[in-house]
Amino acid sequence: MIPFPNLKHKDRLFVFLFGNERYKQFTLSLYNAINNTDYNDPDLITFNTLDNFLYMGIKNDVSFVIADTINLYEHQSTLNGNMPLRMLLYVSRIYSSLIDELGDSIYYNKPLKLPGPSFVVFYNGEQDIGESKTQMISDILSEVNGIKLEMYVKILNINYGHNKWLMDKCPPLKEYSWFVYEIRKIRNKTGDLSKAIADAIMNMPDSFVIKPIILKHTAEVSEMIFTIENYEKDMQKYFDTVKRYATEEGLIEGRQAGIEEGIKEGIKKGYADGINESKEKTIELMIELGYSKEDAIKMVEGKFKQDTKEL
Repeated sequence: MIPFPNLKHKDRLFVFLFGNERYKQFTLSLYNAINNTDYNDPDLITFNTLDNFLYMGIKNDVSFVIADTINLYEHQSTLNGNMPLRMLLYVSRIYSSLIDELGDSIYYNKPLKLPGPSFVVFYNGEQDIGESKTQMISDILSEVNGIKLEMYVKILNINYGHNKWLMDKCPPLKEYSWFVYEIRKIRNKTGDLSKAIADAIMNMPDSFVIKPIILKHTAEVSEMIFTIENYEKDMQKYFDTVKRYATEEGLIEGRQAGIEEGIKEGIKKGYADGINESKEKTIELMIELGYSKEDAIKMVEGKFKQDTKEL
């Protein structure tokens, strides 16, 4: 079995900024921007991120409740077509926790009143997706008797220069987007990630609200970025290895199948040659016994056809 890469570090920079109890004001700003609301009390947010729930080595990024809504936010630099399914798994665990707190209320006749879910992915990878796209779980789960389970995951492009409306409403997100862009730009020029991080921090405008946090936690921020960089490289190596392994296995199986098919064809040919030889000898014998050649051929052909069907 090929081992799946494991992201061991607790946080990514996005989670550090937008899923952190210390910086709830950033989370609230992001929520307000997406939902066109104007809440101003960060304490309205209650985080319920699934710290102990892993999916393929990755933890749920950010989850919180506000205004009777469960908000699940994920950050990605690589698109994943199964995000609706992952989100369904995440929110199911959250609902399970909420129901546990209610005791046996789930067995009552009266319907429970639970907060509804909202699913958003913040994407800053290199694949062009435009400003946004939507994934639906009905693209994954099959329809049963004309009925589909449906849920939507909104994917927002947060690469620098995209979704200006969102960036303008949420300055911390705009600044995060600039910071990632600046690191990539310098790294692409120099090939040195350490230098790129240091220079990006130095180039960051003093007006950025995230700058004091980045400066205070420079070592930790650098480790987060290095961890993600290495993880993404490991993931690429993993998929390349799986692809190569599958190709090699396919070639081996293909060769084996070819050999087996060759053997089968050889047996078929030998059997067919044997049958033809037997038919000729049988016809000759029947003619010697007094049958006409025409009757002998008809009888023998019919007999061999029946025997062949039974084999």
